[in-house]
Amino acid sequence: MLLAGATLRLVFLDADPDYYAWVGYITDEGRWVAHAREMALFGHLGQGEWLLHLILAPLFQTVAYVAFKLIGVSIWAARLPTALAGGLLLVSFWLLLRRVVSPGALLVGVALLALDVDLIELSRVAVPETAAMLVEIWAYALVASGRLTPIRLFSAGLVVAGAVAVKATSLPVIVIFSAVVFFQPGPDDPAPSRWRRLALLWAGFLAPLLIAVLLAVLVAPRLLGALAGNLGVLGHFLLPARPFTIANFFVEAPFAPTLNIWAVGALLSMAVFLLARGEGQPAVRRHFIASAIWYGLYTPLMLSLDYFPDRYKAHVLVPLAINLAAGWALLPAPAASVARGRRGLLALLLALPSAALAAPTLAGLAMDAGADPSRLRLRLACLALALVPTVWLVHRILRTSAPPRFLWVFPVVGILGWEICLRSGVDGGRFWPVATGAGAAWWSLGAPAAALAAGLLAWAGRRWPGERWLTLATVAALAYAALAVSRIAPSYVTPQYSIRQASREIGRSLATVSGSIATSKAEGLFNDNRLPYRSVLNAAWPTDGSDALVLGFGFAADETHPPDGYRRVGTYRLVVSPEYAPGPPEPIRVYRRGDPAAPPRS
Repeated sequence: MLLAGATLRLVFLDADPDYYAWVGYITDEGRWVAHAREMALFGHLGQGEWLLHLILAPLFQTVAYVAFKLIGVSIWAARLPTALAGGLLLVSFWLLLRRVVSPGALLVGVALLALDVDLIELSRVAVPETAAMLVEIWAYALVASGRLTPIRLFSAGLVVAGAVAVKATSLPVIVIFSAVVFFQPGPDDPAPSRWRRLALLWAGFLAPLLIAVLLAVLVAPRLLGALAGNLGVLGHFLLPARPFTIANFFVEAPFAPTLNIWAVGALLSMAVFLLARGEGQPAVRRHFIASAIWYGLYTPLMLSLDYFPDRYKAHVLVPLAINLAAGWALLPAPAASVARGRRGLLALLLALPSAALAAPTLAGLAMDAGADPSRLRLRLACLALALVPTVWLVHRILRTSAPPRFLWVFPVVGILGWEICLRSGVDGGRFWPVATGAGAAWWSLGAPAAALAAGLLAWAGRRWPGERWLTLATVAALAYAALAVSRIAPSYVTPQYSIRQASREIGRSLATVSGSIATSKAEGLFNDNRLPYRSVLNAAWPTDGSDALVLGFGFAADETHPPDGYRRVGTYRLVVSPEYAPGPPEPIRVYRRGDPAAPPRS
């Protein structure tokens, strides 16, 4: 599985990404390596007035610079560090848990990380997300495994500082790992030692920052002025999200199906943890609690900010994978009864996945009665209508017996059934009903069929030993991972290279430009040529007399009346994922000033 995951990240690395949720890599792949590229090609930092991406990811750009110097500037070289980081992330996960959890549990965790589409595609573009995840799991390994010695804690702080240097959006992990250190002491550790641990962790974290500030003051005082000017824009990215945006994420966001499915696994793992009643290996329980703190704190953070794109949210998959593997290692839960104080929570954990799978059927019935199934309020009402009686019934059952086996089986069968419907295109792959839908759908046929199949399986296996159920659960998890990765299989069978081709053609067509070249939201198209360029950040015609301009999507100025001297000399249509919801982006347009009359190329 490690080899399969690494292969998916490395082969055809300079091909077009097949990312269903994002085409902004056309812009960001250039911006996150722009200064490394300038240093490698020209020996200086270009675009000195815009240092934000260097300030936010200095270590990532340093690694990109080394790759460019060793291999040469190309799309393949720009993406190689992230692809290697993706492979190392899988190896680090395996090394972290191989002596802690069972082989089956480890296989499930590695398969989920190795075959997840978001993690694969983020490992195949030149952005810092995957590299930051890699350093984060290294820091987690220091605080969650082994004895928390002063050296280990100080080192953990240094590694967290390294994660922030890879990308500054990793800053919240210092608070998260502080909570891990504080709330998970050893069995014999007195409470005051928690504060000493925090002090050591933060000392390791702050030491590099203090050194960097001191060097900036002594060596490059002008950098502080540039820092203040660039960081002033960050306030726009820290606005709080509206409640509607938070609730709507779980039903409409492209990343929501993946997160919801992994969350089902986390809910069932938490139910297993409650049923285990303190049993299980201490190392397994330590990882379960530490990873639960990690995703439990990161999830509210990622939902609370208005600007928190899906590629930022994908960071939560790493602690979820650790938590699922640890939960798997606690199976089968040994308890036959449940303590009174935990019945309500356990009932909620077990009822929520089944209620979520049944809610679309209720929404479909409401649609038949004339309601609008696209309204968020109706969907939430259907979820509550399915959840409340289920929780009540399960709570009553838990008074006298173990949780119903159906509640364990239905979420697994339902998720696999939904994945099959999604991959086969049943009713357009919709989970919730739509007023214009026709024919077979998940809500009308899929969910009832999955419930029937789960009921029959639960009844047939009422006398099966726990080992057989554990084997079936492992096979189901692997089947889900295989179904998920099958979505991008066509991009490996017939890879497309429109970005690389456009970059090279732009390099040839503008090679004779004697003046400056500008670009607006198309910086990634310079990663396979050697042209110097500068970014136009206001999406308007440049005012500095640039002799050429390469435009990406979202240009604010009127292109029907370009300024005097500009004329279009080239158009390039890039290949994007067929599942990208907003549709294909605008073509790339190339303008040149004073170019001889000639028909535009496309």
